[in-house]
Amino acid sequence: MRRATALLLVVLFVLPTVTGVGVFAASDAQNQTSSDEYTLDELQENGKRYESAPPSMRFLGDYGSATVRYTPVSPGKNGWKYLEPGTTIHSNEVALRAVRLAPSDEIDESLNVTVVAWQKGEKEVSTGNGTVTRPTATNVSVYHHQVSLGRGYDLANISLPAHYDESYQITMWVEENPDARWRFTHQSVESKKGLPFPATWGGYWQFTTTNLLIWILAATGIVAIAVPASIRQTGRGPNMGLLFWAIVLGLGSALIGGGAYVWTASLLTAAPPVAAFLIAGVIGIVMLETMEYGVYRVALIRLFTEETKNPRGDLANSAEGGEFEVVTLAQTEEGPKAIRDGIRPWIARLFSGGSPLYGLDRLELEFDLGTPDVSLTSSPADKLIFVDEDPEQLIDYEPETLSFELPLTEFDPETGEERWSWTGAVTVAFYAVVSGGLAFFALQKSGIGGARTGALAFAGVALYALFTTAEAGRAVFVPAVGCAQDATATAMYREAEIDGYETLEAALNALVEERNSSDELLDTLEEMDAESVVKEASSRDTSPGEFVGGSDSPTTTSAGGDD
Repeated sequence: MRRATALLLVVLFVLPTVTGVGVFAASDAQNQTSSDEYTLDELQENGKRYESAPPSMRFLGDYGSATVRYTPVSPGKNGWKYLEPGTTIHSNEVALRAVRLAPSDEIDESLNVTVVAWQKGEKEVSTGNGTVTRPTATNVSVYHHQVSLGRGYDLANISLPAHYDESYQITMWVEENPDARWRFTHQSVESKKGLPFPATWGGYWQFTTTNLLIWILAATGIVAIAVPASIRQTGRGPNMGLLFWAIVLGLGSALIGGGAYVWTASLLTAAPPVAAFLIAGVIGIVMLETMEYGVYRVALIRLFTEETKNPRGDLANSAEGGEFEVVTLAQTEEGPKAIRDGIRPWIARLFSGGSPLYGLDRLELEFDLGTPDVSLTSSPADKLIFVDEDPEQLIDYEPETLSFELPLTEFDPETGEERWSWTGAVTVAFYAVVSGGLAFFALQKSGIGGARTGALAFAGVALYALFTTAEAGRAVFVPAVGCAQDATATAMYREAEIDGYETLEAALNALVEERNSSDELLDTLEEMDAESVVKEASSRDTSPGEFVGGSDSPTTTSAGGDD
């Protein structure tokens, strides 16, 4: 990991956002009039609310009322809603719904609606005692609309000025009925902007090619090279399954649609190349979950024995039981390695080199499961290896790990303890400021919004990538060297005994029984040339850890020892 990974994060985040700036420069600008005729107190006034009525209902004369409604822009929220206190409107219009019950000849259907957009600021005011700072309304813009609302139920849409870069306060009222007054916060979502190209097929294809297709091809090309290279090093990806990723992506999309749609829409609108990286990411996930390189499973089996005498009075070993464990290995370019499933184990394996498997160099005998000679119907393993019974564990496996630690302390040789490190603290602060500053610059320049939160989040991710260390692991097992000369192993190549077993547990039980069947073992040894079988096993072409192809005559065989 370290600096290369952090640099990659910066490039992937900053490049598409900065290059996408200006793509949607065209906006639905409206004619506006600046005005200082309204004071802050006037603009902060809201209409009177009435109990048991919708929160945005205001009286419209003696025989009428009006409510303000809006339609949320998030795809997770359907239908219109009444305007409530504290609501931020992200669309560029609201609906004025009126109920007018006065006689038709007393109703003037034409109404004038004033919309004032403003922000709260400060100004310096001179007094007799000097200069003081007081709150005031700044960036005030006034818009006038004329709408038609007839008798009975009627509705008119009121357009709002577009505010994409920052939020504004909106104060709106009906001139003929000043009590019909509303105030709310407004910030336009980027997806409401007009198209940045002529509404022609030529403009569409030009925009799509330069802002999406080229980026998709470039990002997918990088993924197509990087993923197979990582698979050759790690054997396979996280192996979480496509269903897992489908659920994660589905939940993520639901959360974005319900809670972060505005920010996401702003990001994708201001920087369309980001969509290309998302598409390439999904392709990379599919490749990681479907590709493998040299992955196989090994069942490590050992029998627990004790000395006894056979019917002829000779010393022999009697099997008292056994155990097995299935280990997943990958025959990588650097040799066999033990691998685990999971996202963090895969990342640790990728950056540390994984957990090399030791012990294969002393292996004299291994069995392929599922060959014409050995056919476990539903075996969880591809190979079977006998393990010595002396070690406490079948395999001593210390997996690779990821550890995160900020260099805020250092070893003090005088006291022999850890002390505060100013050098480490300055280093951490430097990387945090640089990465966070770049993210803040990209978000601010593109007008996406949420620059502070985005900068903090990106700085945290960058620090984690910089100061996370991947440590390699190791896996060691002790093969039962004597198995090549032990009659127990012979049973694995006797199809009459092993064929038809559906699980390794059944095969292990058969081995225990076979081990204790002295007469049957002696008959087997008499039928086989034990010495020639052992020589054949030790001189086979395949090296330890590699697959042994099935054939009519097995490439590895075992023979009984001297009883």
